[in-house]
Amino acid sequence: MGITLTVHATDRKELAELEEWLGGIGGVKVQSVSAPGASNTQGLWEFLSVACGAGGPAVGLVQALKVWIESRATTIRVTVGDSEFVVRSIDAATVLPIVARAIETLPSSEAKPPAESGGNPAI
Repeated sequence: MGITLTVHATDRKELAELEEWLGGIGGVKVQSVSAPGASNTQGLWEFLSVACGAGGPAVGLVQALKVWIESRATTIRVTVGDSEFVVRSIDAATVLPIVARAIETLPSSEAKPPAESGGNPAI
């Protein structure tokens, strides 16, 4: 896996639904990251860590995010390297291609997992 993104949703139920949705994509690994202090509490997640290879898997990931978010009235936050993007269902078609370009520009050294964030996942 060469690229790692973090994805925050407005609530944990949406994170669970998104984890299930993305889990069906070939070449993409999705892992929920627990909120600090909630490691023993199933279902309380801070964000999703999504890893994939460059090229086809990354394109599939962005397309899956687009389909998922456009089917809802919601907002997600996607972190690619040092860049963070807020994606709303109404502007997913515009913002997600920018996310895809950010993925394409990542050096191969970006394969490290994201640091756990202690912030509020609400947007």
